[in-house]
Amino acid sequence: MFILELALLYGLGIIGSFLGRKARLPAAPVLGTLIFLTILRLSGLSLPNLPQGSVLIIQIALGLMVGARFNEETSQPLKGITKPAFIVSFWALSLAFISGYIITSLTGLELNTAILSSSVGGLPEMTVLAVATDADPVVVIFFHITRLMITLMLFPPALKLLKKKFPEPPPSQNENKGDKRQPYKPNRSPGAILYTISGAALIGYLAGLVQIPAGGLVGAILFMVISSRFRFPVFQPPHYLLNWFLIGVGVMIADRIDVTSLAPLLSLQILTPLILSITLIIGSSLFVAYLIHRFAGWDPISAYLAAAPAGFTIMTALALQENRNPVSISLMHLSRLMVLKLILPFVFMLLY
Repeated sequence: MFILELALLYGLGIIGSFLGRKARLPAAPVLGTLIFLTILRLSGLSLPNLPQGSVLIIQIALGLMVGARFNEETSQPLKGITKPAFIVSFWALSLAFISGYIITSLTGLELNTAILSSSVGGLPEMTVLAVATDADPVVVIFFHITRLMITLMLFPPALKLLKKKFPEPPPSQNENKGDKRQPYKPNRSPGAILYTISGAALIGYLAGLVQIPAGGLVGAILFMVISSRFRFPVFQPPHYLLNWFLIGVGVMIADRIDVTSLAPLLSLQILTPLILSITLIIGSSLFVAYLIHRFAGWDPISAYLAAAPAGFTIMTALALQENRNPVSISLMHLSRLMVLKLILPFVFMLLY
């Protein structure tokens, strides 16, 4: 029954992901799956619940993909972005708690939900953490998607204005001239696959066993980062597998949604914390962009892209389009995400 129930939910998730892509939804594998399954449940269709133990598997799989981004190739340019990475990481972490406490104080929204809703981390990982900490995943998703859409509407016009003043892209800030090290090659041997899957599963299971929120996710990330750092034979999963794991996240969230959980979104009470959160995030991101430009010497457009409160993939694509050193900008977003993903769960373990 475990396999059949999971296969049914995943099959429906694939359909939802496809429809989400056709509708050009952001994070389509997650949102398309979530919206499609939610509509089916609310229409009265009887769907099985997510089988026990599958949430841990989804967390470990997602953590494996996230941790795999840290390898020798991506670690080479880190020296050149130490200062801006610190600025962005400190901003992201402090913003989550400061904004969360402000929103809770003014609106009465639960603190764990307010913190995760105001976090500029990845949507899948923050919703996984919301599920693990009994926060409201629907509110968290609603906040993140609204912020993403507003960011995507505001940033292109802003980039046009900046390009008029700074038309020429600067030389790469992290050109490792003379670096004679061999480029990192992903290891996909049977031994590496066995070591990676078994190691990530073990550490993820142990992290969940000691009640670290989203333990499977955090444990798998730590395993991958440490293994890559010490050059153990780590399997680098193909990038296309990420969408399959994100569909699983959408299935996991949809499993917890019913009419009662959707009620807050139908009320005007959610608008006040939403507007407040987005204002604090976007306003502070502009200030952080100025700090990166002022103290790290980055050109304004690169600093603007590096501090954008939007997705890793989206900002990397914009950096490629604008020829503004996508490696450095993507590493900035990656460092911000990793700090949030690794620190927030331990903070929640102490608070809850």
